[in-house]
Amino acid sequence: MTSSGARPRAAVAGMPIAHSLSPVLHRAAYRALGFDWDYTAVECDESALGDLIARVRTEPGWVGLSLTMPLKTSVLAFLDRIDDTAAAVGAVNTVVVERDAVDSEDVDTDGPGANADRPLINGVRSASGPSGGVESRTGAARRHFGPVHLAGFNTDVTGTAHAVTVVLGNGTPPRNPLVLGAGGTARAALAALAALGAERVDLLARRPPAAAPLVAVGAALGLAVTVHRWDTSGTGSSVGCPDPAGFLGAADVVLATAPAGATDDLARRPWPASTALVELLYHPWPTRLAAAAQAAGAPVAGGLVVLAAQAAGQVRLFTGAEVDMDLLLDAGEAVLAAR
Repeated sequence: MTSSGARPRAAVAGMPIAHSLSPVLHRAAYRALGFDWDYTAVECDESALGDLIARVRTEPGWVGLSLTMPLKTSVLAFLDRIDDTAAAVGAVNTVVVERDAVDSEDVDTDGPGANADRPLINGVRSASGPSGGVESRTGAARRHFGPVHLAGFNTDVTGTAHAVTVVLGNGTPPRNPLVLGAGGTARAALAALAALGAERVDLLARRPPAAAPLVAVGAALGLAVTVHRWDTSGTGSSVGCPDPAGFLGAADVVLATAPAGATDDLARRPWPASTALVELLYHPWPTRLAAAAQAAGAPVAGGLVVLAAQAAGQVRLFTGAEVDMDLLLDAGEAVLAAR
């Protein structure tokens, strides 16, 4: 129980939300950790976000939110602080409820488990864990919790970085990465590459002017982004579009952030066995692009790997505890197999 006697809770919010695997992954994590926490899905668009944030600030039990589209950028206006990575990317997928710790004399209003709804205080593990207990300090001083602050993080970045390390091997920085697509997911891909030591990246975009903000994101991260026009029609008739085969052959890793179907033309081309693939889509699996890369013998990581890793990052932020990544992957795969 939390300091208010409420069961700790979190939720994933977005629209549409019924397809989300986050409840499956988070519930599996909390069961494995032995935490009696609730995690639900909340249908929420940008117009309803303010009301949801107000609930999180005022209702008992809230530990945080996971955010999906279309809320990752609009939430920025509601937060009290944003970590550096999320600020550079310009998007938040994790909101953590933080409560200031206050020492007072002869205060015993919190009760057992008072810190269950605030495992982290300003990024530091708090006095008691999710299983309960309040730290006794000198004399009769007790630790209770003051005003709520909402902090924003982006675990899409760490999730994507994890997938890149899976296909390249730990300790191998991306030397010549290629990003397919210029949407919101590409922002996290760029930040992940920068975090892993990449210095430059080629990016294929169907509408290069729309990729201008990504060039700015890369610059803020110390990553040189070169945008090229991408013809996804498969007709080869677009003037000024370089042949994607040249980029595939030169790349050590490709991060496919484009929507379903956009990469089907590339899937019909020979895939270099030396070019690893991180495919951000996960259902249905494999995508045509992933199947082509797998058939060529290239290392491939799917979107479920990214999703499990970013969920593990959220669990860490909410609880301060580490969860077995394989457990989350198994939980996700079981649900997808039944769909």
